[in-house]
Amino acid sequence: NVYRDMQAPPRSLVTYRDGPPEYFNSERVLEGKHVVLFFGSNDPFSNGFVRTLRKVYSACLSPMEVVYISADRERRDFERFARQMPWYSLPFRNNKHIFERYEIKRVPAVVLVSNSNEIVYPDWDFVKYITHHVKLKMPAALDEVMTKTRAAKDAVNRFSSLFY
Repeated sequence: NVYRDMQAPPRSLVTYRDGPPEYFNSERVLEGKHVVLFFGSNDPFSNGFVRTLRKVYSACLSPMEVVYISADRERRDFERFARQMPWYSLPFRNNKHIFERYEIKRVPAVVLVSNSNEIVYPDWDFVKYITHHVKLKMPAALDEVMTKTRAAKDAVNRFSSLFY
């Protein structure tokens, strides 16, 4: 399994939607889209938040992708959790540098990055925002946030700008 991640194409994202892992070119997947970075692990809090985030993901009309960034220490936990999600993940590895870059102190956490690579909502504030709007039966309210951000003219090296 570790060998499999080493063989993954550079700058790739993985999904387990249909069983075995499938790798995708992140530049193509993320081009021109807002990105919700979902920091989590296979724990009760993150599992509960996935249900909420899934409602937002399916209701959102703006071009958006969610990317799961794992805090799991064991591959088994990562794969078990990632299989529940309809979105992409970074391949299993130590993501400490990404957690530090976005100043993530606890999970679940989400960061909304506009299609022009601006951080729109950081960390816990966005978890509360999403949860509040889903409780109000307004999961599409995220569209309003995303349409207020300016469009990117150049999405080259999107992976590097988000994850390194």
